[in-house]
Amino acid sequence: FSLIFGSSSSELSNRIEAMRNAEITLMQLAHQFGDRWGTKRKEEACEITTFDTKIPKSSVRVLSPKAKCLAGTDDADIEGDHFTMHGVRVTSPHAESQQSNGGKTPLVLLHGYANGALYFYRNFLGLQRYFGTVHSLDLLGWGLSSRPKFKTIDDTVESAEMFFVDSLEAWREAQGIEKMILAGHSLGGYLSVAYCEKYPNRVERLVLLSPV
Repeated sequence: FSLIFGSSSSELSNRIEAMRNAEITLMQLAHQFGDRWGTKRKEEACEITTFDTKIPKSSVRVLSPKAKCLAGTDDADIEGDHFTMHGVRVTSPHAESQQSNGGKTPLVLLHGYANGALYFYRNFLGLQRYFGTVHSLDLLGWGLSSRPKFKTIDDTVESAEMFFVDSLEAWREAQGIEKMILAGHSLGGYLSVAYCEKYPNRVERLVLLSPV
């Protein structure tokens, strides 16, 4: 975690700018991969957009009160009462209509160690055709989400798990999602299981992709 949470603010700012540029490129490539599988038809058109969700800092209860946010989307993110969780949403007008009429449960993707939401870029459009709406998240402390200093109230494994689990739950609440299909790769699989153990009623199905 030292490379992610132990860097200076200037180093993080440079990395974040590089990641923003990489995100644009990967989103373009995601469309190209979708076109290979026959999504050029108008009725199958998908939108891939980025979005930021504010979650209360108080929702991450295992963080030490003295823990500071090293970097965020703006100054208010660093000094204010909220963290930002960044994500990528893949949907289509047809999928949004289904959601409004009690349709398919959305798929939420959690990346693995040293990765981010765009790790799944080659799969976005294929997954959208099956699940309707796909949310791929940068976990708190990774990618373009806020970077609070990783200083928990104690040094237990349980506190490290809850750092991610409680921030994911705060994101779900902010998005107004009653239930989700939760899929995690590698470390994301581990954290998906930890989330299901604490919030089983919020997960319709659990998908583990090479979990650790």
